[in-house]
Amino acid sequence: MIQVIRERKRNRSYNISFTWMPLDVTDNSLAALVDTNDEVEQKRDVEWSKERAEERQAMFEGRDERLVLADAPGKITDELQTVIQPADAVIVLASREKEDMVEDWKLAAKECGLDIFAELTTVLEDDIGAGWLDRQERQGVLRSIERAEFEQRQIDALEDPTRRVVKQLVTDLLKECEAED
Repeated sequence: MIQVIRERKRNRSYNISFTWMPLDVTDNSLAALVDTNDEVEQKRDVEWSKERAEERQAMFEGRDERLVLADAPGKITDELQTVIQPADAVIVLASREKEDMVEDWKLAAKECGLDIFAELTTVLEDDIGAGWLDRQERQGVLRSIERAEFEQRQIDALEDPTRRVVKQLVTDLLKECEAED
């Protein structure tokens, strides 16, 4: 999504300030994927604490960009609910193996007063089709790929239906940001 947002901003007339940030202190997967020039550790030997959660929340809240895409931890904890408080909405992204957590995430978002912008499931299996399940509700399936292939080819490594969902989702996100200005 980060790459597509940058591409859309560059190739279209979206004048929206944007950044991304990891909120999880233990997992740095997003930074490892996005920063292909440096050796970024994917996992960190750090424990969550109330203080660390409040520090991440303050960092998130302190961003002055119009659009901040924040990668939050997948496990719902008190610390998670602290770090996501500055958000306006969430994109729920769950692997098919952890699909049962989607309802928990939706409930956590509701408890924090957040809208669900989209609900996406990732799959590796070939027998499950990628694409929109409900375009209006922004519910869809993304075909996952191996990390090494993504690191090499980025968005071009994704199959067409998955790439299309990501691009349409980003366009919706940018249009909504523009409409709020």
